[in-house]
Amino acid sequence: IFTGTLAAVKPVQIDKLTFNGLEANVVANPQSMLFTRIQASPDFGGQLTGQARVQMGQNPTLLSDLQATGVPGDKLAAIYRQTPNFSIGPISIRMQVTGSLNSQTTLDSPTIPKEPLIPSSTQSPINESPLQTLISWQAPFSRYPNSGEVLLRGHTTYLNNLVARVGGGSLTAYGKYVEKQWQAFVRMKVINLNQFSMT
Repeated sequence: IFTGTLAAVKPVQIDKLTFNGLEANVVANPQSMLFTRIQASPDFGGQLTGQARVQMGQNPTLLSDLQATGVPGDKLAAIYRQTPNFSIGPISIRMQVTGSLNSQTTLDSPTIPKEPLIPSSTQSPINESPLQTLISWQAPFSRYPNSGEVLLRGHTTYLNNLVARVGGGSLTAYGKYVEKQWQAFVRMKVINLNQFSMT
């Protein structure tokens, strides 16, 4: 059994995001590797914490749970060249990555059974990654407070439980993005359209 602390000597780049001071406690044996007290400081603000486990064997699997708090939503949007015409404010994000690390393994149905656009019999083709990522967020201080979930699974993105307070009412939505096309359902309740500029 190996126990110790892992620490990145340089900032870690993930996609367009840079994380400083990444470190974690680790316990490893021939069957598994457990990472606890994962923490890092994104260079755009906020704090990242979490834990993860890698199960070894013929079909190795990953289970990770990460939380980001105090993330400045406007800075994050700017990094990805998104410029909404309203303030996003600080947001909190939870990201869970689960599944097999064996590219030849298929998965059962996704982990969001409430989503009607995800049939229970859906399976990932062999040539798709069996890993799936579930991202949930809350932006309570946005100009339009909102929360929701996004599931990344193979080549399909699922949107679930999107709820936003808009124009004195509410907007809810769910849908999926596959083959460069969106299929979505939106419901609006008691929204005062006079609050929006029509320029």
